[in-house]
Amino acid sequence: MYNQQAIEAVVRIVDTLKAQGYSVPKDLDCSVSLAKTALHYEFSLRTAIRELYNSGDLGAYIDHHSRLIEEQFNRAWREGLRELGLTVEDMTDAEYKRLRELIFEEEGYVLDFAEEILIARQEGRPVDPYVSRAQTWANRYNSIVNEAKTMAGKDQKLEWVLGKAEHCSSCMKLSGIVKRASVWQAAGIRPQNAPNPHLECQGYNCKCQLVPTKKPGTRGRFPKLP
Repeated sequence: MYNQQAIEAVVRIVDTLKAQGYSVPKDLDCSVSLAKTALHYEFSLRTAIRELYNSGDLGAYIDHHSRLIEEQFNRAWREGLRELGLTVEDMTDAEYKRLRELIFEEEGYVLDFAEEILIARQEGRPVDPYVSRAQTWANRYNSIVNEAKTMAGKDQKLEWVLGKAEHCSSCMKLSGIVKRASVWQAAGIRPQNAPNPHLECQGYNCKCQLVPTKKPGTRGRFPKLP
């Protein structure tokens, strides 16, 4: 749903501008930082998938993928807190519990995915379809950032900001809407939180973000979504 080469090009341009002393909008700078981390996650997982396909070493793959999830989910949660001016020391017991639940849930999918790759290896089918799915795994990084912001932000106002991607009708309707984090959380409407029944794209490959803002809150109910 988005062109990875275009994302990488934007990252390079922004890095070049900053290196030359130019300032860039805060929202864009934040988006680029998230993209760089998610791309690193995706690259590392792509490498691990190819190694599993070539070696058949299931244990090594599960260890590597599980470690990636642990590292990336913790990093993503810290990033969400940082955007609100908070640190891990500010986390509540409920937030720690939720983060552990998310990590445990994600790790629960690793074995089945790895076994699919091994079956493809045994049957002589190409690994490319599984390598391409690394993007979906890596996209969870941004989902965790958004969940941290909605849970920790409580009364912090957050604006739905479109990312660098093609957008579904749901994301377009939500663009620019400002609600308190607790309202987004209660409604269950968060970008990238796949599978999300509230969004036409279901959150898959979604690049939108909930960004802290001082803009006035949007009055009324949320628009009608799927």
